[in-house]
Amino acid sequence: MTILSCNKDDLVDPSLPDPCATIVDDIALYQSGESGVFTIMQASIKDDACLEVTLESNGCNGSTWLATLVQGDIVVGQDQTSVQMRILLTNDEECRGLPSRAFAFDVSGLINHDFISLQGYDQAIEL
Repeated sequence: MTILSCNKDDLVDPSLPDPCATIVDDIALYQSGESGVFTIMQASIKDDACLEVTLESNGCNGSTWLATLVQGDIVVGQDQTSVQMRILLTNDEECRGLPSRAFAFDVSGLINHDFISLQGYDQAIEL
């Protein structure tokens, strides 16, 4: 006889994105990709591997939003190297609310860079 069990914390909602999504490295998409309107409320690095970003936009509750982090140019300075990034948001929600939602992106491959310059966010994000 085998008994299987799990905690409610082990259950994953398949409608949610991966906990730490992959960065898209595409200069053309960075320069001309279309995006919905949003505000970056917060951005920070967690566990040296994930960029966590909270976005605010018009909509119902944000559950259907799709966010893509696109890598642009790499800027090499005398003492520091930065990578330019841009978030593209797909938001088809037609409600008049102003919800926010957090997204996470895997930045572990950016170990040779000192910080991220995220378009629409005033602060450099140190890696």
